[in-house]
Amino acid sequence: MTTRQISTSFLVEPTKYGWSVCAGTRRVGLFTTQRQALEDVKRLRGELRARGKHSTLVVRGSDPGPPGYDRGRRSFWFNR
Repeated sequence: MTTRQISTSFLVEPTKYGWSVCAGTRRVGLFTTQRQALEDVKRLRGELRARGKHSTLVVRGSDPGPPGYDRGRRSFWFNR
């Protein structure tokens, strides 16, 4: 008989107050930026991996970038 491996699922999503990190149904953190939230999930997933457990990551939404940043606009130096 084989034992079923239980996987932890991490969810990173924007809220009214910042970026929320949930593990299953439990909230494990609230961060100012998406990058901070993802760094924390990376650390938590590393701890789980060290114990031989599997995990998945789901990210909803995206960080808009620093103030004044426009994804559609090319830099002056782009074609030089």
